[in-house]
Amino acid sequence: MTSLVVNAHDIDVISDASDSDSDVELFNRPSDQTLLLQDSRLDKACDGRLRPENMCSEIEQQLQLSQPRQLISEAQLQQKRSVTRRFLIVCVTMLLLTTALPLSTPSLALVNIEDDSLKVIALGCLYGCLLVSSLFTPLILRCTGEKMASLAGGVGVALCVSSRFRPSPPFVIPGFAAAGLFLGPCLTVLCSRVITITNEHVFLVGSVSGKTLLFFSGIFQTWALAAGWLAQLLTMVSLDFPWSNDPYTANDTASSCGAQYCWDNFVMSPSFSVVSDNTESVMGHRMQALLGCLMACSVVAVLLALFGIDRPKGEDDGQSCHVVFGEVFLLLKKPEVRLLSPVLILSGARQHLCYQYLIQAFSTCSLQSRSGSFALLGALITSSFMAPSLGFFFGVAGRLRVALPLFLLEAILLLLTLTWPVVAWPAAAFFVITCLLAVIDSAWQVLCPALLAQLLPNHLNASMAALRACQAVGYLAVYAVQASSVCSQHLLIGMQLLLALSMICHVVMEIQVRLREQDMKSNPDEHKIVLPPLNEATWLPHINPMRVRKERTSALTNFTAEGKKVRT
Repeated sequence: MTSLVVNAHDIDVISDASDSDSDVELFNRPSDQTLLLQDSRLDKACDGRLRPENMCSEIEQQLQLSQPRQLISEAQLQQKRSVTRRFLIVCVTMLLLTTALPLSTPSLALVNIEDDSLKVIALGCLYGCLLVSSLFTPLILRCTGEKMASLAGGVGVALCVSSRFRPSPPFVIPGFAAAGLFLGPCLTVLCSRVITITNEHVFLVGSVSGKTLLFFSGIFQTWALAAGWLAQLLTMVSLDFPWSNDPYTANDTASSCGAQYCWDNFVMSPSFSVVSDNTESVMGHRMQALLGCLMACSVVAVLLALFGIDRPKGEDDGQSCHVVFGEVFLLLKKPEVRLLSPVLILSGARQHLCYQYLIQAFSTCSLQSRSGSFALLGALITSSFMAPSLGFFFGVAGRLRVALPLFLLEAILLLLTLTWPVVAWPAAAFFVITCLLAVIDSAWQVLCPALLAQLLPNHLNASMAALRACQAVGYLAVYAVQASSVCSQHLLIGMQLLLALSMICHVVMEIQVRLREQDMKSNPDEHKIVLPPLNEATWLPHINPMRVRKERTSALTNFTAEGKKVRT
């Protein structure tokens, strides 16, 4: 052994004769971190009198320490690029799928269907099957996997588009039913994948998870909402609606407009019904070209899902089939989801009221139908561009501070629509009101997935499936009212009641969440940090599951042996 005696300007190294050679050999080894540390202490004790061999060892030590830092930085850059690439793939896949079959404006999927009863049946099959598949999405993902579910969504949209080449009941009804069945798990996978990618970004960058989640959700919803106006633009350009002979004229009687307007024949899209001498040519070549473009979008979405969704079957299967079977139903029984369900149902009903009912039905009262098409296009563009900024504003100002003004603004707009006859609306007021409703819709489309992800972080697929199921209920409610030719006054009154219920439930839920957060801050000892199970720790692709198992086991043993809280 070696002992040190340090004086003011002297250092005497006293060692045994038998161990001197071994000590010198160990001292000259640059890989021995202990002796390098001892050497640095000796140099400090010598008051700056450094030896050449010590300088060499210090240089080697700095090189050894700088190499891992460079490797870590390069690995982090590669992981950030991988996160960005996968996020763009998910966004483009969502854009292509919802362009080929826009759920927000389903009249674009019914352009060449002339039978009104077939329109009702087709949309009923679409949203009914979407509701059923959303309720059983965890079981479907447990059996097929996320990649196969994404591929099936693209195939279902392709079947729906191909059925429109022959708009007859034997082709249209199975095509729309297949699209509804396959789109539920596919959209759930895409939404949950966005949240997973956001968590990876937070892990790499170290930013605030809530604000980052709202910002990423805003960008994703921008792509989803942009698909609506992209489909509208494709339809207008390919079928030449603004330049064709428009058979619809403005009504000049207040009894047929505003709150007294009724749909007698369930005409989904009066602005897209072309009645002219060259109808056959328009619905022939141009319609086939439009359907070919939409088919190409669905095929590209299938290819992106094939190469972009890289999680295989059974990777995160930690529960049995009978538990996964009722996961969404059990999730809907939780108080957070029950309080949020009116908000989710209202989001689906609002989307169709804004993009479908008000613009395309009321525009025939005071404006020409070609102006209604441009109003729909302007509203969709406004909502898509406002989504990321609204997500950032939610993260900065807080959810409740933004949600309450949105509720009040929507109530004022619905009341204005209910009392003011649309025949008296000027064109500027019509465009402003529809764009404001579109902004409100985009805000809630951003907030709802992020809010569910924050409330239920361990049930991403089930929470996103519950979101799609509640939105499908809102779709079905609006179309059931429209198909029954109920007066629009009753529809707007029902929307007002649902809006009031949603506002009350949202305020109660926010109060509960804030009380829980304050309780966790005031009493941190009562809320133990629980390690996530192994099937939820594999959301990072660079984490080895066996390493997670070892760390989890060692952490639990340290907890039981020392009796202290484990930091994760």
